[in-house]
Amino acid sequence: MTVYYDSAFDSVSMAVDRVCAVGSHPAVILWNIFNEPNFVYRGGGGSYVADANQVIAALKAADPSRPVAISWGELPTASDFAAIPADVWSANVYRGPSFGSLFTDWAARSAKPFFISEYG
Repeated sequence: MTVYYDSAFDSVSMAVDRVCAVGSHPAVILWNIFNEPNFVYRGGGGSYVADANQVIAALKAADPSRPVAISWGELPTASDFAAIPADVWSANVYRGPSFGSLFTDWAARSAKPFFISEYG
């Protein structure tokens, strides 16, 4: 469930409120933040890296039982992995009917769990 998009629209406390509102539901398996911050970020003067770190820490404090994921546009770089402590990463991938080398590329970059959040 996406609980935070960026600081132009949301605050850390709003994300925590969302987690607290639905956190006891058994269908919730993880918390997701952002949607392609590396492509579109409308944060209120901050950086998506700083916002991600604040939100991830707050969500983990509010609900330590679930992982926090981040939805990325295509694949993150090594510096993205180093800067953002997400437990799980997802990618919005638009490469046509084939994923090409996506899974090989992912395996070469990270051992963290990964899912495809959008494709086409």
